[in-house]
Amino acid sequence: MQNNQQHEPYKDFEEMFKEEKQEKQEQLDKKQFRQKMLSKHIIALSSYIVGFLFLASLIILLISLIPGSINKVSPVDQVIESVISDSDGIAFVEKEAFNNSNSVYKKYLYTLDYDENLLIVVNNYNLDTFKKDWVIIDEDKSEHINLDTLSEFIDGTRTTWEGNRKIVLYRTDEGQMGYPSFIVNYDLVNDVVINKDTQRYSNMTITVTNVLINVILIGVVGYLLWPNIKIDFEPFKKKDLQMILGIFVGFGILFGAMAVSDVIQQLITIIFNISGGQSQNQLAIEMSLSGFGIPLMIFVTVILAPIIEELIFRKTIFELSRKPWLGIIISSFAFGLLHVSSELATLTSIGHFLYVLTPYLAMGFAFGGVYMIFKENVIVTIGAHMIWNALSIIIALVAF
Repeated sequence: MQNNQQHEPYKDFEEMFKEEKQEKQEQLDKKQFRQKMLSKHIIALSSYIVGFLFLASLIILLISLIPGSINKVSPVDQVIESVISDSDGIAFVEKEAFNNSNSVYKKYLYTLDYDENLLIVVNNYNLDTFKKDWVIIDEDKSEHINLDTLSEFIDGTRTTWEGNRKIVLYRTDEGQMGYPSFIVNYDLVNDVVINKDTQRYSNMTITVTNVLINVILIGVVGYLLWPNIKIDFEPFKKKDLQMILGIFVGFGILFGAMAVSDVIQQLITIIFNISGGQSQNQLAIEMSLSGFGIPLMIFVTVILAPIIEELIFRKTIFELSRKPWLGIIISSFAFGLLHVSSELATLTSIGHFLYVLTPYLAMGFAFGGVYMIFKENVIVTIGAHMIWNALSIIIALVAF
């Protein structure tokens, strides 16, 4: 008995070395696995970039051969869309034209009667400023245009909104349905003239293209990264409660990040004297939530986009970066810039660009943080991303 007790410390010592050896072996196996997967992550990232740059163009070109895939957009509709995109814009549009335009437009715009024929159209983000100087409320609480303010605008003495933001008049040529004939001298106002029809891919064409490109990319990237994906699925097969709850914790973290992003956006509006605005990416999604394209757009936004984006921006970029802090920074900025690529291409206003970039940047950092907290498990971030996008779609549909 005494002899056995004397050997117990040695057994404990042996067990300690055994555990240490096992831990070192696991670290070595993990390192070898990551080294083995390195080339696949490089190919996955390259496939994603090439897919969006070239394959998407090829698909949309083929779809455009189908009759009805391209729509004609009239000058007056372009004027209305310009005010949606530019929160400093204003337009005078015939009521008939506005009523016949896309019903989705009305969510982003405030209108006020100028006379029996014309409506004044401004961006909802600029509504408080517009009402402060341009609108008079009578005893019946009806709203009317302030003719004194309008006169100042027409004669060129009022050229800016509050905060020294330049007023931009979007208009058509004479004889078209967005021409304010009461303005005598257009040299006195800052105007943008749109006088020709333009052709544009229909929402259905763009949505179908998005479905196809995402399905193809998920197939390619999923095949390349399947060894990683299988490992990340293991905790869910074992019903690991921590990982399952991680999806909802991730959603909560994202919610908090977006609250911080709202504060930062408010600071940006003050620093750059802008009234806010919506990103072209978000506008495109919400514009597609009408007609027969709704189910496909929901499928892309809620299912496909979270899968491919998390596989690339979290799994692949983190693996290639190796250092967690570097992975979070690179993936967050890459994720953010992808979603504001239209604004980056034009870059008409640094303030507006930073304003629309901020929420996507916040999302990127939130997803990156969740990815690290939950042991680099991409299924957790995919789940949180899906829930967030589903909530965004529900809010957009209810708003319409």
